[in-house]
Amino acid sequence: MAPTYDVVLVGARNTGPVSAVMLAHAARKVVVVEANDRLGGAVASGETTRPRYVHDLFATSLNLLFGSRFYAEFSDNQSRYGQQLRRSDLPYARGFPGGRSVGVSVGVESTLERLHQLSPRDAEGWQQLHELHERVSSTLFSVYTSPVPSDGLADLAQLVS
Repeated sequence: MAPTYDVVLVGARNTGPVSAVMLAHAARKVVVVEANDRLGGAVASGETTRPRYVHDLFATSLNLLFGSRFYAEFSDNQSRYGQQLRRSDLPYARGFPGGRSVGVSVGVESTLERLHQLSPRDAEGWQQLHELHERVSSTLFSVYTSPVPSDGLADLAQLVS
C-alpha cells in the first residue's frame, strides 16, 4: 500500500523545507519532492571555482532566514540534520575586467572605503542607498513577517516617498 500524506510540497528550494518543518511541527504528515539532487535554492553553496573554496550560489534571502522566527525556533534541529549556515564579514565581491574588484563588508565604513577607492561617485550612491535602508528597514522587515495583506506596505510607501 502506498504511503499517504496530508500535504505534498513540490520543490525543496528554500520555502519548501521551511513549510514542511512547520507543517510537521503541527502534526501533519508531509512529503517534499524535488527534481534536483540536492536541497537549497536561496541557501545553496558549492565549490564552483576551486576545490575547498565554497561560494554561496543563490543566497539572496539568507539574511531573511537568519532574522526569522523560524530560524530562531528550529535552527538547532537544522544543524542536527547537517545544514551548516556560515556567515562572512566579506559577503559579496564583484570582479571587473582588467583585474579590478570591489567587496562589500559587514561594516559600513569599510565598504565605503572600498567603494571610494574604485569610484567616489559609486561610494556616494551607496551611502545614499544605505541611508534609505536605515530609514525604511524596520518597516520593511516588519512587512515580511506580517499577515497578508499587510498594512505595513502603506507605512513603507510613506517612508520612501
